[in-house]
Amino acid sequence: MNAALIASLILFLCMLVAAEFGVRMGRIQAAKDPHGSQIGVGVIGGAVLSLLGLILAFTFSVSASRLEFRRQLVVQEANAIGTAYPRIDLLPAEDQPAIAEAGTHGQTAAIPVLNAVNEMIDVTTARRVALRTPELITYLMFGLAILGAMTAGYGMSPASKRNWPLTLIFPLAISLAVYVVLDLDNPN
Repeated sequence: MNAALIASLILFLCMLVAAEFGVRMGRIQAAKDPHGSQIGVGVIGGAVLSLLGLILAFTFSVSASRLEFRRQLVVQEANAIGTAYPRIDLLPAEDQPAIAEAGTHGQTAAIPVLNAVNEMIDVTTARRVALRTPELITYLMFGLAILGAMTAGYGMSPASKRNWPLTLIFPLAISLAVYVVLDLDNPN
């Protein structure tokens, strides 16, 4: 399994636990203050979920842009490789194994080959170090998702019976969205 799938499954389970914690916390609070326990829950829940939606949207957009950038680098790398290897064949057979050394001795036939090989190496390096979403943003996304689930659980606490479809749909939807963001950001 890839890391994005594992992280999303862990998030799903953490959100279920947080929702259950929210339900229990809401029922304890309702026992202490039956009239005031639900005051402000909608506002707080809405704010947390709005912030989560904003973070997910921006992270998705940036991850999709970086995926396209990495795709362009793959094409550049393939073009650089396609340019370098035919140029190696232009050199005499005895000079081909010593391309790097030939460039240091000023042999002009090796210069186009060295330039093409250098470009190939540069593009490969650029593709490997293409930016990823900062870990802090990922942690914020996970934290907001867990807080959102806890708030949703708290909001569902007055119900006498659990609404399991709602309890499962919210963490599933968020986990799937996070999976897509993480998978776009770290493609295999």
